[in-house]
Amino acid sequence: LMYIYVCSPLAEFLVKFIPRWLAPNVITLLGLALSLAGYSLVHFHAPKFNQSCSSWVWFVLAFFTFAYQTLDNIDGKQARRTN
Repeated sequence: LMYIYVCSPLAEFLVKFIPRWLAPNVITLLGLALSLAGYSLVHFHAPKFNQSCSSWVWFVLAFFTFAYQTLDNIDGKQARRTN
């Protein structure tokens, strides 16, 4: 339900701001970079993953994860838009 009513309409709205010449794979790589940056931030603050992190670190990770899944959704819409 979340995909149908939130994620997909959000991606439909945002894909209008992506230039048609931008390849969908570039959008995917940007999402991957954000995801890796989020997990690297957690690793930087808790190198052995057995310590607690500040709440802002988890907020940034949550935002980057949401951005990753949104960009992943946008890349499919961009691929269909550009054939």
